[in-house]
Amino acid sequence: MRLKRYAVSLGYPLGIGPEILAKAMATAPVADWVVFGDEEVVGAALARWAKKTAGGQRTTIVNVGPRAAIDPLGAQRASLDAAADAVLDGRCIGLVTAPMLREPGAPGHTEILAARAGGRDVAMLMEADGLRVALATVHVPLREVPKRLTPEGIARVSR
Repeated sequence: MRLKRYAVSLGYPLGIGPEILAKAMATAPVADWVVFGDEEVVGAALARWAKKTAGGQRTTIVNVGPRAAIDPLGAQRASLDAAADAVLDGRCIGLVTAPMLREPGAPGHTEILAARAGGRDVAMLMEADGLRVALATVHVPLREVPKRLTPEGIARVSR
């Protein structure tokens, strides 16, 4: 049986991203995981969860970008760019991301991925146990959400 291949971006390599990804991959359905990032950081996180990994998982680490200890923000962006490229060029069927560090007002995953995909209409989607939630607003203070919600915006992310 051929496994589904997913690209994985590391998020902020000095934060909780590597640990969250390793734990998620250890307990996720069997797949072919391609993790893009600093191989030292990825390897250490995966090693902590190796004994709990479901049988049949396949994980490949693709070392990209600068070393996390030297340039963590550069490593974070290189991981996201490489993982996005793997999906956009058809090597992987989906993208799994971990939390990234960003300055207020700086673009997040959604905006970066939209730009990399050529400005396509995108939405942030979360899924768990068959429930899918697409966000009609992203990266705005909670007090601004009622002002930004529109019927058109809700319809756009509901498709």
